[in-house]
Amino acid sequence: MFQSYRAAGIIEDPGPPLKVRIGGRERPLLTKILAFVLVPLKHVRVYRRRRLIQREVDRVAAALATELPGGESHPEFQTKVFARVHAWLRDHPPTVS
Repeated sequence: MFQSYRAAGIIEDPGPPLKVRIGGRERPLLTKILAFVLVPLKHVRVYRRRRLIQREVDRVAAALATELPGGESHPEFQTKVFARVHAWLRDHPPTVS
């Protein structure tokens, strides 16, 4: 049977975020390393976000094509797609990094 100890609470509590201060000769090296690692990750995030938005635009356009008389040739089709996607983007903001 597992026993709980007071120290377990300390281990599980992440506490405030740690601040790392680097200066001197290490700073340029660390900047290069972080750029090498973080730039590809940022590109992946942007690519995934664009794919997500494109799927939402396609979904909204398909729904409006069935709702509006005349489908995509309806005069307000583009305006309504823009308004619905804009509302969706307000509800689903990109994550901050």
